[in-house]
Amino acid sequence: MTNMKKLMSLLAVSIAIMGSASAADEYTTDVSKLPEQARAYMAKNFPQAKVSGIKIDREMLSVEDYKVALSDGTQLKFLPDGTLKELENKFSGINPSLIPAEISSYISKNYANMKIVEFKKKLYGYEAELSNGIELKFTPDGKFLGMDM
Repeated sequence: MTNMKKLMSLLAVSIAIMGSASAADEYTTDVSKLPEQARAYMAKNFPQAKVSGIKIDREMLSVEDYKVALSDGTQLKFLPDGTLKELENKFSGINPSLIPAEISSYISKNYANMKIVEFKKKLYGYEAELSNGIELKFTPDGKFLGMDM
């Protein structure tokens, strides 16, 4: 029975360690913790904004993504290699120049008075949320697929 108790204790400790490893997200304002591609994107597109916070999401021992909050209300999410995955600004909207031209053109033509408040890369292409709550879906090459209300 003692061996069984030792085995159960060892299993409990292993589970606790695995749980803490997967929950080891890191919070910082140190931009150097971001991948080079993410830093370059931010420097080019948000030169005046300051980083308010960075959350490095970890799953087990590897980075799942980087979430960045900027002083102008913009939130960005980058993949581990620094590729932009999501862009959001619910307050002032997203500058249309930051999204593919075909999508920006479609939105300005069909939703002239709406701001783009969220933009995401998805498996099927892209999704843009407008200030009125409508979500528009696009193919990888910017063709309109449909909408969710």
